[in-house]
Amino acid sequence: MILTPAIESAEPQPLTTDFTTQMFFSTFSQEQTSSFLYTLFISAIAATILYVILFYLLRSIFRRWETDAALVILSVSQLLYWHCASSVA
Repeated sequence: MILTPAIESAEPQPLTTDFTTQMFFSTFSQEQTSSFLYTLFISAIAATILYVILFYLLRSIFRRWETDAALVILSVSQLLYWHCASSVA
């Protein structure tokens, strides 16, 4: 027995915005979406904590130790961080 796909109409139907939106949002389940948002939120908190530790706490420690080279390196790192962050956005 030969199986052939059924052809509904001879003319192809254009994709509508509703169909595209439905296909995009139907590819992810509610569980996957909530898991993604939870992971994104935790990552943002971790990045913020790491940023504060690296640039504010280390700066105060380096000033207390009076190490100019470390302060310069930290300042250059912060400038490079902001340059890279602004070029991505």
